[in-house]
Amino acid sequence: MRQSPAISSSAGSITVEQEAAVKDGVAVAAVKPETVKELIAQAKTGGKADITVTVTKTGDAGRIEACLLIGSVNDIVKSGLTLTVKTAAATIRLDGKTLSGITNGAADSETVRIAAEIVSGGNEPVFDLSVTAGETAVRSFGGTVTVTLPYTAPADADPDLLTVYYRGEDGSAAEMKDAKYDAAAKTIRFTTDHFSRFFISEWISPFGDIAKGDWYYKNVRYAYAGGLMGGTAADTFAPDAKLSRAMLVTILWRQEGSPEARGAAFSDVKPGQWYTGAAAWAGANGIAAGYGDGSFGVNDDITREQLATLLYNYAKWKNPNTAGGANLAGFSDADGISSWALDAMQWANTNGLVTGRTATALVPGGDANRAEAAAILQRFLENTAKA
Repeated sequence: MRQSPAISSSAGSITVEQEAAVKDGVAVAAVKPETVKELIAQAKTGGKADITVTVTKTGDAGRIEACLLIGSVNDIVKSGLTLTVKTAAATIRLDGKTLSGITNGAADSETVRIAAEIVSGGNEPVFDLSVTAGETAVRSFGGTVTVTLPYTAPADADPDLLTVYYRGEDGSAAEMKDAKYDAAAKTIRFTTDHFSRFFISEWISPFGDIAKGDWYYKNVRYAYAGGLMGGTAADTFAPDAKLSRAMLVTILWRQEGSPEARGAAFSDVKPGQWYTGAAAWAGANGIAAGYGDGSFGVNDDITREQLATLLYNYAKWKNPNTAGGANLAGFSDADGISSWALDAMQWANTNGLVTGRTATALVPGGDANRAEAAAILQRFLENTAKA
């Protein structure tokens, strides 16, 4: 006689170990309604936000399924909880909106099947993830699903470039841009709003003018994956092209979630433009003061000292205690730094953001190109902006 499944508590979650029944290469773990009710009760008592179903004893099954009645899933949603399904093939966390979307229109007596399968292994393994409600396959979700896949990177792989791709029905590959590899845990995590097949690979540059040997390759990948910078065309990044002042404040504005703001009325910022909200936000928060004639210079190529100043102002806005930097006398062109940019350039150089173009020259008035901007933004957002 099968014993009742073991229930335990962990950080943020109530977990049940649900033994699977294996047949014809498929491991099925059916979670009974009374088990779900007990999990919900313990979650509420313990102040937990998540219910985790860990599927055990799957043997050599290829496909692993966790099954719950629609009514049980609706009970989880009504309790304001999330659901995590943990298997040897994948860990899948479904938020309340996703669970609601899955069960919408289905009868309480029908079954939700959350399934994962490692279709092929090797250095670029393929995973098949699926959800069905009754007889209906659910491909897209109204909420967010966080997926963690087991993966040990090969010795010659670059951990900074590892990512996950979604394989479309037409054979196309689309990057899951927030994928993060954890070398210690030997997993890679990403979020998605749809299920199908996914595979792990090093980043495949979509740009014909960005090659793996380029010094800025990783920086472009970071900026592109994070939505900071896109291409100038579908297959072109234009690393040597200049970055405009409007582009930079828009990048910083998006980092803050594109908040609404009524800022300085710059004479060259027209309503309804892609940079209008960003310029208003930057002016309102002292991040960009514009020029003395009242203009912002939206289309002007941003200079290295202007870039340093905008980042310095942004850093001070986030952290008023942002410290200055060291003396720049070691650079032959330090006297060429504008007085209004001196503190910012000292700060940017000390923090490794704006380094010399040569060992002895900062080139403060030189235009910053897109490759440089990608590198500076990555260093800033990964390190300085978090300080």
